[in-house]
Amino acid sequence: MNNFDEFLLWERTTRDSIDFKKIYVDIAGDLVAGLMLSQIVFWYLPDKNGNSKMRVRKDGYDWIAKSNAEWYDEIRITEWQAPRALNILEEKGIIEKRLYKFDGAPTIHIRLIQDKFMELWEELVHDLNGFEGKSKIQMSESLNSLTETTTEITYKDIDDVVNDAEQKNSETAEVFKAYESEIGMLTSFVRDDVLDAIELYPKDWIIEAIKVAAKNNARKWSYVEAVLKSWKVNGYKTDVRANKQNGKSKQPKSYLSPGLQKMLEEEKAERMRLYGGE
Repeated sequence: MNNFDEFLLWERTTRDSIDFKKIYVDIAGDLVAGLMLSQIVFWYLPDKNGNSKMRVRKDGYDWIAKSNAEWYDEIRITEWQAPRALNILEEKGIIEKRLYKFDGAPTIHIRLIQDKFMELWEELVHDLNGFEGKSKIQMSESLNSLTETTTEITYKDIDDVVNDAEQKNSETAEVFKAYESEIGMLTSFVRDDVLDAIELYPKDWIIEAIKVAAKNNARKWSYVEAVLKSWKVNGYKTDVRANKQNGKSKQPKSYLSPGLQKMLEEEKAERMRLYGGE
């Protein structure tokens, strides 16, 4: 693997990215302030288990306490960009800033003013796509209820997250490599579908389904996906090798559903019609 191939594999598999919704920039009226707002909202939202990520509660409110170095580590906002971004959000009434002690040192604490944020969000999201969802009051109440319970983030929690991420990246790389080896170039559209599949199916299933597609000369993701769905319904067959019986090679029982068998036969018939053979 040359350096560029290694780079492509890294680019397609790494999750070391900053991803945020454009509406936060629209609300803030500034790119950096929008990124800061997105991260503030991230901390106010619950984790995957529905628990609050907030650790500081003072004067009846939840607060975010972070140094400029911590903001840079999270979202690459520099020590001079962070104060400016916070000032923009404060002037718009989206956040409140107060100076409290944190870990023994005076630290700027940030509180999301949820009513104002929801008001601006509601105005923009309706203008952008005619969103008809919960009212501002309902959304604000939901956000409040999600931040009422505070939990501590322990080093064990962080280690678990890091280990899970490393394992996930390794599995993703294996699947991508198998796809490009057996099927072909991994386009951005297929990449997103493969990532979705990795969340739904075991790595070994996906790699085996890719091999099945290649073996049947059906080199496209829709076929791989159909195989996976068939296995999910009918059960995954791990033994796909030919077995020996009485000294003769015996083909294994088909592990494709009738629908997939029909799909394969139709594709073969179409190739015969177009090209006169395999």
